Amino acid sequence: MNEVNSPELPGLVVKAVESPPSMVPTKGREQPALWVQMLAVHSDWPPSEGNLLRRMKLRRGLNILWARPSAEDSAGTKLTGHGAGKTTFCRMLRYLLDDATFGTEDFRKAFNDTEHGGCRNGWVLGEVIVAGEQWLVGRPLGHAGYQSFAKKHGSLPDTFPDHPTSTGYDDYVEAMDKAVFGKMALRTLSGSGRQLKWVQLLGWLARDQEAHYSGLLDWRHPDSDHMTGDMPHPDRENLVRLVLGLINPEEQKLLREHAEKSGEHEDGVREKPKLDFLVRRTRDKLETLLGHRVADPKDELLQQEIATLVAEQEKQFDASSVSAAFDKELDRLSGAVAARDSAWRMERSMLLGLISKLPQKERDLAAARQEATDAEQHEAVRVLHPFRNYCSHLLTRAWKAQCPLADDRPTDEQVDKVLQATVAAAKTEGQQREQLDEEIKAQQATVTVRLGELNAARKELAELRSARDAKLNQLSLPRLRATELKSALTDYRTACAELSGLNANLARLDKEKRRLDSRLEAFSEQHDALVHTFTRIFHHLVQQTMGSSLTGTVEFSGKGIEPRIRDHARRDSPAIKVAKFLAFDIASMILTMTTGEGHHPRLLIHDSPREADLDARIYRSLFTVVRDLEIGEESAFQHIVTTTETPPADLNRPPWRLDPVLDASAPDSRLLGVDL
Repeated sequence: MNEVNSPELPGLVVKAVESPPSMVPTKGREQPALWVQMLAVHSDWPPSEGNLLRRMKLRRGLNILWARPSAEDSAGTKLTGHGAGKTTFCRMLRYLLDDATFGTEDFRKAFNDTEHGGCRNGWVLGEVIVAGEQWLVGRPLGHAGYQSFAKKHGSLPDTFPDHPTSTGYDDYVEAMDKAVFGKMALRTLSGSGRQLKWVQLLGWLARDQEAHYSGLLDWRHPDSDHMTGDMPHPDRENLVRLVLGLINPEEQKLLREHAEKSGEHEDGVREKPKLDFLVRRTRDKLETLLGHRVADPKDELLQQEIATLVAEQEKQFDASSVSAAFDKELDRLSGAVAARDSAWRMERSMLLGLISKLPQKERDLAAARQEATDAEQHEAVRVLHPFRNYCSHLLTRAWKAQCPLADDRPTDEQVDKVLQATVAAAKTEGQQREQLDEEIKAQQATVTVRLGELNAARKELAELRSARDAKLNQLSLPRLRATELKSALTDYRTACAELSGLNANLARLDKEKRRLDSRLEAFSEQHDALVHTFTRIFHHLVQQTMGSSLTGTVEFSGKGIEPRIRDHARRDSPAIKVAKFLAFDIASMILTMTTGEGHHPRLLIHDSPREADLDARIYRSLFTVVRDLEIGEESAFQHIVTTTETPPADLNRPPWRLDPVLDASAPDSRLLGVDL
């Protein structure tokens, strides 16, 4: 590396670099803090060869899982390596490393759908080396209610019990945390104030494929259903600084304050358009009322003009004389309404009393008519059709003969008299019923008349009230206009005051952010040596992968982390962005491996990171650069990458290329060997 191609560090003075940076692991960093040695997926418990879906052996150093691009199949589908299981492989690895889920919700449902080739009692098991010690880790993939377990010094060939255990997993997670963060003095994230956790770092080490490497700090995407919670951007930026060892407690405090000020500033910026609109709207209303443009609400001439107008308008309103002119007539009409209402109610009460007699009168008439009918029928039967036990002898003969029943029998004269009385009573009841109907009809007419008189009086009263109100409203218009003027001025003054206060607060926050930026820049200078080393590594990776004419720089400032690639100008296409993000990740791993600084576990999982327009030669050169970091069989890192791009010829074989090579065109050539 010559002086011409040395990296340019904005804000930092860096001496010319004459040789490539060292890639040799420093003492104590000869192995990754943790790495995955074996992964196995089983469809049932206990694990056995009979229910094994896939077993993958991994190594320290570079591991390439290749999904071979498929030719067009018989059905005319061009699969090109997609759907072979690359992302599933990465999600299973993440799951073994304590990620919350092993795939998207759709994938989990498909995996557990036994009707379509899935399994409800599947397990993923792995051998994870943590701080040099082997752990057997098992995590359930189904809905059987099992819990994750871990066994120190365990291995996949072990004999498994009939029912899975649920112990040891917390110890395993604690061991990972200790292996990565055990010597970290500062673990508080500046954005939220929460403690940095392993699963948050895992987000950076194993990015979601769905995020498409769209940003340096864009690690998780909602479409992946990662279920690990969202990290604020300041926390993600702070995490990188903490892991690279580019921060101290006082700087962390400043970063937290900077994040708070930035959040407050962003809230104010979002609020400003609303207040701008409110000021325009209240000013327009005031100008419409006055008929001319207005100045600042604090302008004394404007306030004097409105005060004068308000006083003039309020003087024009005198409600007492108008009310007095209407009150006497309103009192008279109100009394008339009350009197007519009383008369109507009295007549209606009488009508209701008459109507209430109808049911009883109907019953009396019906009873009288029935009695008359029965008497007439009885007499007819007695004369024409003697009935059983009828005595045919005259009553006088029965008496002379001293018949014991004769005394109980009425005379014919008595019977006739009773019959006539019964018929007469029925006639009288009928006449009374007709008389009641006439009385009701007459009373209904009286009630109708009284109601008409009442409604007329009510209408006259309502019309007079409306006339009074209309007159009062007409007279009150100046006062209402005065009130509207005062309200419009108050609203305008309030809106302007709020906008002015917001602008002042934004200016204050800008000033405070610049002050914090300046202090953070000073801290950045304190990290000069480590930043210098990191930039040399990044620059070296850029030249090795994209050409010796390019320059790679990384700026750590109070405002963020910015990796850049330049030749004669800044290069920033989507493909170049992906390349520099990958180079940044790898440089971060190399920095902690070669300097002993920071807390990167020297583990990376890159899931199909190639951008469509990224030159395949650049992409393949990344594999070569990572391979060149290996020293012997026991490398100081583990880099796992999945790809549909054909690996370089010298790496397209074991031990770098994992077996088997995946192929989406046939179920048994996919990762799990089934078509879910």
